[in-house]
Amino acid sequence: MADDREAPPIYFGDHPHGSYWSAEVGGGSDDEPESCEVSGTVITFMPEDTVTVPLWSDEGLLPEEPEWLNRALGLSRGLVEDIAAWGRDWNADRMGETLIAAQREERRIRLDAEARLLVARLQREVPERFTVVYRP
Repeated sequence: MADDREAPPIYFGDHPHGSYWSAEVGGGSDDEPESCEVSGTVITFMPEDTVTVPLWSDEGLLPEEPEWLNRALGLSRGLVEDIAAWGRDWNADRMGETLIAAQREERRIRLDAEARLLVARLQREVPERFTVVYRP
């Protein structure tokens, strides 16, 4: 026997003017920032302890999620992955790996050279309105 009843509306109550219940999930995920807007005209590549993707705008640290960085800045997944690998390497050095002074200096020079290459790649991928700067 077929059910001729119509499905109930997805909203009950005084939608959109007051309290209501919805069968739709609203508001997005807590894991995903609402806006993909990046303020200012400068993106700063600046390492910070425990930060994996050290990209900053005028308002602070940008989200580290590759999808967000792609939507907001047009960054490729490959570049974001390379920046994250660099950030993990930089943090490993900061988190107490025991190296003799010569090894530490050699590593610092290598990380600095890699950061400069990443900054050049960033400048090529971000929209023209942004300038990318490096603050070691």
